Amino acid sequence: MGSHPITDPIAEAGTLVILPIVRGLGTVDHDKSEITNTILLKSSDKSWIRADMTIADQNFTKDDYVGPAPLAYASVKSNVKWGTEAARMVVVGNSSFALDGSIEVQANRDFFLNCALWLSGDEGTQTIASKTINSGSIIIRGSEFTGLAVLCLAVLPGPVFLTAFVVWARRR
Repeated sequence: MGSHPITDPIAEAGTLVILPIVRGLGTVDHDKSEITNTILLKSSDKSWIRADMTIADQNFTKDDYVGPAPLAYASVKSNVKWGTEAARMVVVGNSSFALDGSIEVQANRDFFLNCALWLSGDEGTQTIASKTINSGSIIIRGSEFTGLAVLCLAVLPGPVFLTAFVVWARRR
């Protein structure tokens, strides 16, 4: 992780941002006096980048690039010429980290929220992430299902129907 208002709270907490199926990023020549690019996330020194996506081999080939590779940038463009605030942009080589299945993993939610806050100019704003309450799921198969079905459909409603039948019979 690079040092930036987006990533500093995540690094201090000791958590990680997980980017599944990520692509390395690059920059083009630009006026360094107007545009500042900061690497937010980069791959490890042991990583490598697949150059040709048609290669099915999962091992490093001679055509691949050796890491580390930038995975996320924060860019600021000075607008002093026009007298307006600086333009901000965050580029991440992966979009699936913010989807339902991945947003709960490690610090992905915090990274996404910190990016949004930084883009809006609220760098000093503190966020309190919501607590995720996971409901446990139960898997019932075979005889357990049959027993539960009998209990729910016959045993529990049985006394209620029996009482209703007795009341109906007496009143008749």
